[in-house]
Amino acid sequence: MLFVGLLLVFFPRRILQSSGMVPPTTLGLLEVVGVLLGTAGAALALWCILTFVLVGKGTPAPFDPPRRLVVAGPYRYVRNPMYIGAGLGLAGAAMVYGSLPLLGYVGLFLLAAHAFVVLYEEPTLTRLFGEQYRAYQASVRRWLPRFSVMDRPDQRWLRAVLLLGVLYLVVGATFATLAGRSGSGQMRVAWRLAAWVVSAAAFAAHIGYEHVRLRHSPRRTAVHAAMAVALGAFALAVAANVHGHAAASHNQRGLALALVAWPALSGLPAFVVALAAGSGLALIRRRVTRGAGGHS
Repeated sequence: MLFVGLLLVFFPRRILQSSGMVPPTTLGLLEVVGVLLGTAGAALALWCILTFVLVGKGTPAPFDPPRRLVVAGPYRYVRNPMYIGAGLGLAGAAMVYGSLPLLGYVGLFLLAAHAFVVLYEEPTLTRLFGEQYRAYQASVRRWLPRFSVMDRPDQRWLRAVLLLGVLYLVVGATFATLAGRSGSGQMRVAWRLAAWVVSAAAFAAHIGYEHVRLRHSPRRTAVHAAMAVALGAFALAVAANVHGHAAASHNQRGLALALVAWPALSGLPAFVVALAAGSGLALIRRRVTRGAGGHS
């Protein structure tokens, strides 16, 4: 428990203190997203602890480990939900405080957790539970949650839409806040350009995944890519409404309208661009296929 306290409390607190960060006096868009993310991480970690106690008849602590292999609760969907919950909590704190050093620490924490899982936890569990744990490894992923609906071959697009929607939310909230806190117009433009570059790269990767990996038609690819963009815009609108209510904004009608306008204004152009890109990729594939057939 001392080790956990060092990783999740002491070191993050020292990072915030050394960088001069103080709790925000008002909740902006980034802070709202951070609070939601941190709350989700804390809830996931609590769910893990309760599952260990009620199902495994033990605790996550090494001195009181579970008496049986825990494959229920969040462990039914992913093998390491405790670390994921801790990472979400730390990422939420980094967003609330607007701390890039703490965000970097989150990356180091997840890398260390991965090394610990691969080098110690998995060999230990294999030794303790044998074939039962090997079967669990074969059916449940280490880090990416497995949901029966989204893991069906015809439903993998849904997982991509949800993941990209969350990514667009985080990118939009983070870079908008960084731009708002910039002291110069040049830095504000730079942060907004960075947000556009990251979002464009994610959008292009989504189109490539749909077309190359899932073999979807240009129209279906465009629909799914637009859904992800609209989902991210809707989540940003929800966060803006939460912030507006917390700050007692007088523009409540405009914020409510954003719940419809933002997804529509972002999703429709995304559909057109993705349809054009998907059609171009399909044309290139047909020409390559014909060329390969002609040389055979």
